[in-house]
Amino acid sequence: MTPKGVRATVKGATDWGLPMECPKCAARMERVKHQGIEVDRCTECKGLWFDYLEKDTMRQAGGAEAVDTGSAVKGKRFDPIREVDCPRCNTRMHTVTDSHQSHIGYEAWPSCEGTFFDAGEYRDLADFTLIERVIERFKPQSS
Repeated sequence: MTPKGVRATVKGATDWGLPMECPKCAARMERVKHQGIEVDRCTECKGLWFDYLEKDTMRQAGGAEAVDTGSAVKGKRFDPIREVDCPRCNTRMHTVTDSHQSHIGYEAWPSCEGTFFDAGEYRDLADFTLIERVIERFKPQSS
């Protein structure tokens, strides 16, 4: 069931006309649109793929819970899978740790600037809590 206000449509192919598969479980990805921003969500594990700037645009617009609808518990089962290929170009992605929330790790590819979040990770990233802000404020600065 799609959350209220979210229209999920199956795109079935990437912008290059090739089928887009989830980099973690190889299931079909569907396009989900929220506030004019389209992202790709896995139909099975519910992981999210963001093309260039979509992650930041969605974060500023709000509504992470509208697109990241998967179970965080299920998402954690896919978290150990780190050696994955970019669904756009099949090049190996890198694991990235968020600079402000070091408990959040996701996959990214520097060349196309795409990112993949396991279910629940993007909601967590968008929910920068008061405790996380305090920790960030008092974190020792690197030289």
